[in-house]
Amino acid sequence: MVHAPQGPSRSRAGDLVRCVRRIVDSGRFKLFPFAPVAALFRLDGLTVSVSTPLATCYQLVETKQSDDAIISELLAAFDPETLDGCCSETEEFINNRRLFSKLPELSWEYVLPAEPSGIVIMASQRCNLACSYCYGGDGSYGAERRTMKIGTAQDAIKLLLSRSPSRRKLHVVFFGGEPLLGFGVVRSVVDACNKLEKQRGYQFSYSLTTNATLLDEHRLEFLKRNRFSVLVSFDCTQWLQDSYRRFRDGSKTYNTAVSALRRMKDKGMKVHVRGTVVREAVERAMVEEMVSSAEDLGCDSLVLSPVDCSRRHSPQLALRKGDIARLGTTFERITQHRYDSLLSGKIQRIVFDPNRTFLRGLIRGAAHRAAGCGAFLGMTTVSTDGVLFPCHRFCGMGGYALGDLEGGLDTQRAHALLENATRAFAPSCSRCWARLICGGPCFYTAADGEGGFRSPDGEVCDARKQAFRSSIRRMIQLHAMPKRSRARYLAALRM
Repeated sequence: MVHAPQGPSRSRAGDLVRCVRRIVDSGRFKLFPFAPVAALFRLDGLTVSVSTPLATCYQLVETKQSDDAIISELLAAFDPETLDGCCSETEEFINNRRLFSKLPELSWEYVLPAEPSGIVIMASQRCNLACSYCYGGDGSYGAERRTMKIGTAQDAIKLLLSRSPSRRKLHVVFFGGEPLLGFGVVRSVVDACNKLEKQRGYQFSYSLTTNATLLDEHRLEFLKRNRFSVLVSFDCTQWLQDSYRRFRDGSKTYNTAVSALRRMKDKGMKVHVRGTVVREAVERAMVEEMVSSAEDLGCDSLVLSPVDCSRRHSPQLALRKGDIARLGTTFERITQHRYDSLLSGKIQRIVFDPNRTFLRGLIRGAAHRAAGCGAFLGMTTVSTDGVLFPCHRFCGMGGYALGDLEGGLDTQRAHALLENATRAFAPSCSRCWARLICGGPCFYTAADGEGGFRSPDGEVCDARKQAFRSSIRRMIQLHAMPKRSRARYLAALRM
C-alpha cells in the first residue's frame, strides 16, 4: 500500500486547497482548463493564466470533495516542490485586491446615460434598393416613405446639445433607409455642426451607413472632407449581392457597389463593410467566400451578421435551428486561419475578426459591458417624423417610442422599458457566467413588439459563450507568444 506523504508537503497542499476554495466560493471566477495553460476568468473579464496544479485543485474543489481527499489526489499527482510553488502563486493571487474587488451589478435599469455622446438621425426612411431580408421593410420601417425635413434634423442636434451640456465631443450617425436619399439633410446638419465647432468649441464626428450605390464623386468628396466613418451594407460576393440586394426595379447592384468601394479606396478612405448571412450562405458554405471577397476588394474591416427576419415572414431566408452554432464554428475557423497566416507572414492584415472588440477588452482588463447593444446607451434615434426610439431598428414600433423632438426624451418611459427588459432578461442572465461581458441580448431582437421583451434566445447565447471562450483562449495563447509574434498579433487587433 502507498501512503500519501505527511508533514510539510501535506500541510502545504492543505494551504493550497484552502486558498483555492476561497477563490471558488467567492463566485467571481470561472476556470477554463485550456492546455497547456489554463485561464482563470473573473466574471467581468479580468483574466489570468494559471498553472496546471492550481487548475487541477480548482476542478477538484468544484467537485465538492473533502479537503483530505483533494489533498491526497494533489500529492499523488504533483511533487512537493511543484505544489509549494503553486501555493505561493495562489497566495499571491488571493492577496491581489483588484481580483477580489466588487463586481458590477447586473441590471439594465440604469444604462440610460445622463449625457449621451451622440444621436442617430434617420435622414431618409426611403431606399433605392429592395433587399430580400431588410429588417426595415422597404426602408420605411412600416411608416410613410419619406425624407426627414432639414428643420427636424437640426432640432435633433439641439436636443443632443440640451441633453449633453458638459460634453464637447459629440457623434452624429446618419441612417436610413438609404441616408444618401436625404443627402441635403446630411449636408445641412454638418454645416450647422461646423458652425457650432467654430462658435462654441464643439468637436463633432460623423458616421453613415449606406448601400454605396449613390456614392458619386460629389458625395464622396463631402464625406471625406468631413472625416465621415462610412459603413457599407454589402454582401461581398457577386452571387449573394445580386441575389438578395437588388435595385427596386429588379436590376443588379454588385458592379455599382464595387465601383463605389474602389473609388473610396482611391480617395484614401477606409472601407468598412457589413454583410448579412442568410440561410443559403450557411447551407452552401459561402461564408468563407464572403470573407475572401472582402479581402480581395481591399476592405479594411468586415462584420457579418445573421439575417434578422423578425419583421417579415421570410422562412426561406431565416436561419434554422443549429445554423447559429454552425456559423459560430465557421467564424472561429476562419479567424484562426487568418491569424495563423498573419503570424507565418502569408498575410499582413486581418479584415474579419468578429471577436476583435471583446479580445481587446480582455487584454486591457476592461471587457465588462453594461448592455449587449447600443440601444438606450447613446443610440437614441430620431425618425423622419421626429419621434424618438431606443435605436434605429425600433423605428415605427410605437410601443417603444421615447417621446419626440417637441416634448423631449421621456426618461420615465425609457426607464419603464428598461425595467421590462430587466424582468425578462434577469432570470436567464443572472445565472450565466458570461453575464457581465455579454451585457444581455440585443434589445430589438428580444422585443415582443408590444413594449415588452422576451427572454434571451438560448441558441444565440450558447454561440456567444463559445465565442467568448475562444477569445479567452486566444488571449492566453497571446501571452505565451514570442515578442515579435505578439507585436504582430496586437497590431492586427489595432492596439
